[in-house]
Amino acid sequence: DVEFEDVRLSINSLSGEGLRCLVLAEREVEETEIDHWLSRFLLAKSKGKDLSKYYYELENNLYYIGVTGIEDKLQEGVGNTLSSIMNCNIRVWVLT
Repeated sequence: DVEFEDVRLSINSLSGEGLRCLVLAEREVEETEIDHWLSRFLLAKSKGKDLSKYYYELENNLYYIGVTGIEDKLQEGVGNTLSSIMNCNIRVWVLT
């Protein structure tokens, strides 16, 4: 069993180097479970309901695999383009 503290330390170390961190985990899901989940999820989505509980149903009891650190640089020219846009008093939000 991997301790939460070990995972936290890995994330802190990688993010301290300026890397984007991804925690990898998995669990097996039976076909009947996913079919039942998907039908309830799609119904809730079609009604505009909050989907958080459906995500939680799948994203628990996971087996920890590891942490990766990925260098995530802007493409060439993006920084200058964003600066130009912001100089025109256009608000820019970058979401990932």
